[in-house]
Amino acid sequence: MSDLVRLARPRATATHVRVVRNTGPVRNTEYYTIAEASRVVLQDGDELEFTSDKKPGTITVRVEGEHLSAQEYVLPYGTRLGSLLQNIQYSERSDVESLQLFRISVKERQRAMLQTSLRSLEAAALTARSGTSDEARLRSEEAELILQWVNRARNIESTGQVVIAQTERRADLLLENGDVIRVPTRDGLVLVSGEVLFPNAIAHDPSLTLDDYIKKAGGYTQNADSARLVVARRDGSFAEARGDKGLFSLSDGLPAVRPGDEVLVLPKIDVKSRQIWKDITQIVYQIAVSAKVVLGL
Repeated sequence: MSDLVRLARPRATATHVRVVRNTGPVRNTEYYTIAEASRVVLQDGDELEFTSDKKPGTITVRVEGEHLSAQEYVLPYGTRLGSLLQNIQYSERSDVESLQLFRISVKERQRAMLQTSLRSLEAAALTARSGTSDEARLRSEEAELILQWVNRARNIESTGQVVIAQTERRADLLLENGDVIRVPTRDGLVLVSGEVLFPNAIAHDPSLTLDDYIKKAGGYTQNADSARLVVARRDGSFAEARGDKGLFSLSDGLPAVRPGDEVLVLPKIDVKSRQIWKDITQIVYQIAVSAKVVLGL
């Protein structure tokens, strides 16, 4: 093995080597540190793979937004969120109650879940049954529209946000390499987007209801699902509001709109198949939660 190491010149990060012994129909695997492997005698047909089998010594975490501290932190592996938060110096405009955490691994998982849902919807659209030739033609046209929508949805990037503001034990949360902590600014605005005539940022007023914010954004479009809204909080949490013909009021027991919230008006889904309608509605909601984007069909 030592002769082969000199020829292969593994990278400095390599710590171990995997040796696969091809002995007839049986493949046996042996695993050594590079130091131990130097004494191993190789045989005809052996396959070797050099690996890095050790935990990183440090991680890098970035702190963005409204604060007065450093923006980049190199921390020991295994550092918890509470230790980092103690080093952040906030300003008068910092919205400390709505701290945000964005994580690469969560973003990848959100994307994987969305892709799984889209593949299922694609299969349902392509295999929908038809009883007559006219219905088959309508199914074909509908499937084409759904596939175009699926292609658009595949390009949407999830945020990877982790809800930490409402977690009692958030200080014990282990940080990961590449984490981003964002401190929002107290700006006193409410963003209304989606199926409204004039998506806009509106100054927060505690006396306004959800219906009032929709009216200030020009009201609903013809494609809006006026009985279902999503209120996205800055801290990553969400509240769903359901009402009668889009009339929402604080007296209905619905959550009040807070400064920094985003009101998302979802679209109506009009398809012939009830199952496909349910699938698309679920994916629209999933996109709104993971990416804060309203994607109409």
